[in-house]
Amino acid sequence: GMATSRDYLIVNALHAHDGPVRCAVVGNNSEIITGCQSDAPNFRRWLQSTDSVEELGTGVPHDHWVTALTYLSPDISRETLPEGCIISGCQDSKIRIFTFDGVLQHTLAGHGKGVISFSWTLNGQLISGSWDGTAKIWDLAALACVMTLGPHENGVQVLGLTNGLVATTSTGESVNGKPANFKLRIWDPSTGKQVGDDIQDHAGSIRCIAPLPAIDGFATTSNDGAVILRTIEGQPIEVMTHPETEDGTAAFVFGCCALETEGGMEIVSCAEDGSVLVWRDGELIQSLRHPCCVWAVKPLPGGDFLTCGDDGFLRIFSRDPLKTSSTQVAQLNQEFQLEVDEAQRKRHKGPSAEEIAKAPKWEHRGNTPGRSADQVMVFNKDGEIIAAQWISGSWVIVGTVTGSGDGGYVKEVWYDHVMPVEIEGPNGVMALKLGHNNGENPFVAAQRFIDQNDMSQSYLNQIADWITARSGQTQPTLGGGGGGAQSAARSASTASSSSAASSVPVAAPHVFTFKVVSLTTFDDVPPMTKLLSKVTEFSNAQSDPSWTVDVGHLEALGKVLSETSYYHSSRLSVPQLQALLGPVLQWDEAQLFPLFDVLRVVAIHPGGAETLVSTELKARLLNVFHRALALIGSAEGEIAFATVLTATRFVCNAVKMETLRSVCYSSTQVMPILQSLSKQTRNSNKLVRAATSRIVLNISGFASSTGVFASTALSAEAVTVMVEVIGAFLTYEKESIEVVFNALRALGTLEIHSQLDWLPGVRENMPVLLSTVKTQWSAAQLGELPTACLAELVVLFAK
Repeated sequence: GMATSRDYLIVNALHAHDGPVRCAVVGNNSEIITGCQSDAPNFRRWLQSTDSVEELGTGVPHDHWVTALTYLSPDISRETLPEGCIISGCQDSKIRIFTFDGVLQHTLAGHGKGVISFSWTLNGQLISGSWDGTAKIWDLAALACVMTLGPHENGVQVLGLTNGLVATTSTGESVNGKPANFKLRIWDPSTGKQVGDDIQDHAGSIRCIAPLPAIDGFATTSNDGAVILRTIEGQPIEVMTHPETEDGTAAFVFGCCALETEGGMEIVSCAEDGSVLVWRDGELIQSLRHPCCVWAVKPLPGGDFLTCGDDGFLRIFSRDPLKTSSTQVAQLNQEFQLEVDEAQRKRHKGPSAEEIAKAPKWEHRGNTPGRSADQVMVFNKDGEIIAAQWISGSWVIVGTVTGSGDGGYVKEVWYDHVMPVEIEGPNGVMALKLGHNNGENPFVAAQRFIDQNDMSQSYLNQIADWITARSGQTQPTLGGGGGGAQSAARSASTASSSSAASSVPVAAPHVFTFKVVSLTTFDDVPPMTKLLSKVTEFSNAQSDPSWTVDVGHLEALGKVLSETSYYHSSRLSVPQLQALLGPVLQWDEAQLFPLFDVLRVVAIHPGGAETLVSTELKARLLNVFHRALALIGSAEGEIAFATVLTATRFVCNAVKMETLRSVCYSSTQVMPILQSLSKQTRNSNKLVRAATSRIVLNISGFASSTGVFASTALSAEAVTVMVEVIGAFLTYEKESIEVVFNALRALGTLEIHSQLDWLPGVRENMPVLLSTVKTQWSAAQLGELPTACLAELVVLFAK
């Protein structure tokens, strides 16, 4: 059984810095190095023992913020820096290498903006990520950048993977004034090329990427409130979502890490709203709210972890009874809870006595003329804070400032609402405070913010939209203290509806973590020169001279397809693709494999897919697609294996681009595709079976009709054939885990979107089929994810 966990308690709280603690790294012997967003000292080293944390040496001053840290432990067998070092990534775009005594040894220049993330490649090279939209790989022996990965959309987080590849994420870019394009990418550091496609499943800036050693995968967190656990390829396994913040928006999840505990892997995540949450198996098991924004969480030995607070505190949490059972710890937890309550009270109660005393007196308002029309300012009127607006040369009272949740001071002025904002400036990200008042025109507040911070005017609409979204006002209203009554009504209605809901018994929801949400295709680009020379060889052997291929077109095609980093902008012409499609319909079957292999790459090239469905080529494309289906549907042994495999992979890749999908996978085509595939479930070659299982996996996604699959749907006949194909895979597959996993995922995806309801007797047979899989494969053979998937399906079909 699973070890029942005790709750985490705070065992150490250390005022580490005068400014926010932005980052931390944990060394071999439990040294902790913290980095800070203030002027000095910017990083400090600490040694943690059972009941205390002592500072090692003195703080190390930089004259700029430290936003990333890593270190190399001493290793005399290592040629480079055998004595070890601490490495800091700074807001001024430099990377600095220090001795463990805090002496600066080297400075690496190369990034154009602040450095926010570090990791290491499998062969020990430093990887850095920056706000300049790139990741860089450094050779520390040569103190040189050996490779730049990019471009990305703004802020880049990096992680070296155990398979030798590198994962990167981006914070997105502004498209029509709205943030968009938050992407995860995988790169091969030996070539500098991207592997596979961008993965885009977060709906907000990606803030953190963290390793999950227990499953050899990684996790990402985002401003959309989600923590997504992933396979090493980046495919999502599980999504955990932070509860919404008090104002109903998504929590900005700044960090997460994996904790190795007795009960298996747990995850702890932290957010801007101060929530620190501990998760196990996708379930929230403990919430440790902080009194401030938490920038990062890091694992410590033995299942402990630390948090980096915006209030300058480094806090350490443990559930080890040796550390948690002292009276000192009990008192620390009480104090911590009081701090959290006080921060909460401040957000709700509005100004404290001290803050009221600080506000200028209403009767002396003549001494403080407004600086601009419509400026709003607060005054102390008879011991109460009121807001006034500067209208035609005098202050007009517009309302009383009450506890609207999140008031505070910005540049000595009190506002009803103060929000932390991160703006990308010339030197990286600036953490600023935006103040606005109830009932204030959002454009006025946005303009004031721009003026206070010398920002570009181009931000105006974006900031005003953001204020509107955060304050829940449908449209800006001037004057009159709006907002208060509306928000009170809003919270009352949510309170009553939630209490009603909790008393109604709700059926357990259908949950299937492994459902298909993105397409799986063959995205590697084979060596084009080799393939095209094969095509030329077959072309020269044709008896009919009109069946030969134009070599010029082929070479141009090969060049475009080899340059994967230009796929977004390169084009393929009609004559180039005509040269490829013609022979597929004319040549002998045994000669078709190099043509299909090139075609599968054309299918995932956005420009190529577009040209294939153009008026000039569409009819010919469909003939080629049908020839591929006929080859796949032939009896095994009739057709050369290489031709069947490449034809299957081409059919698989035709699903990827929407332009091509709408033609090749239209509702009339899905049935012929599935009928051809059903002939290959027992093909003696496992590569053919794997390619077939991928197509079935993708088609099961059509059941969801949302996201990528918006325009597609499945007929009852198609689902019937799919269930037969899935059944054959699960019954007969003895060799390929991929085939079994794809079949299990496809089955769960059909069920979760209630596609099996109309087929009499099908659901009833599933428990038997699943128990067959269990008897044929041990958990160790299947591996962690397929085993978890199988377990979920057993529960799903037991209902």
